[in-house]
Amino acid sequence: MPHENLERLFADNWLHVARLNRIDRRHVYPGMTIKVPENMQDILHYCPLPRRYGPAAEYPKYILIDVGEQWLASYEYGELRFSTPAATGIEGHLTPLGIFRIDARHRKHTSSLYKTSKGNAQYPMDYAVRFHIDADHVSYWIHARDLPGRPASHGCVGIYDEEMQLRVYGVPAKPLVNDAAQLFHWVSDDNEEDEEDNGQMTLIEDGPLVEIRGTSPQYLHSGNKFD
Repeated sequence: MPHENLERLFADNWLHVARLNRIDRRHVYPGMTIKVPENMQDILHYCPLPRRYGPAAEYPKYILIDVGEQWLASYEYGELRFSTPAATGIEGHLTPLGIFRIDARHRKHTSSLYKTSKGNAQYPMDYAVRFHIDADHVSYWIHARDLPGRPASHGCVGIYDEEMQLRVYGVPAKPLVNDAAQLFHWVSDDNEEDEEDNGQMTLIEDGPLVEIRGTSPQYLHSGNKFD
């Protein structure tokens, strides 16, 4: 039905369904196919990555990203602390695999290379934490972005931030989800908004390790469907 959306269909469980489908409210449209569990209780704490991860056991903070699952998980001494859907790089701009380390943060970062789908502004990368600079001096960040349910970026890793989506795209009317801010503050060892950022990037010494693994899922796409 044209008027249906996640909230109408699933009431208070809409976010659990969105997370299961690695999608945000902006990208849901009438007639699309999504995964829905037979029992909603089965996905209340859904995470496709392990609850305990052995390689992270000796580290106070460790981030695991699986591009096949399109998912990010954060660990403290190997125990899962929180996790979130992610949008990684598309074919031709794949997110690099390997072991990296967070070395910088930037609360109000913007892309120097790419614009929004409207083409009238540089793409916003709120709550950005940098994990890699390649041989061509291209930086890779984990940051706020919209999630269309599939790989969508030019190599960075995007996670939920509905406040940014409202500012840039005008939806959703009432932002509720901001996993990018949660990760940003967890990496930074703070729980409050960084009011002293002044638009500047801050370097981080001995930041959390970031492991990126897996094989990116393949999707047919064209035009700006990944924006």
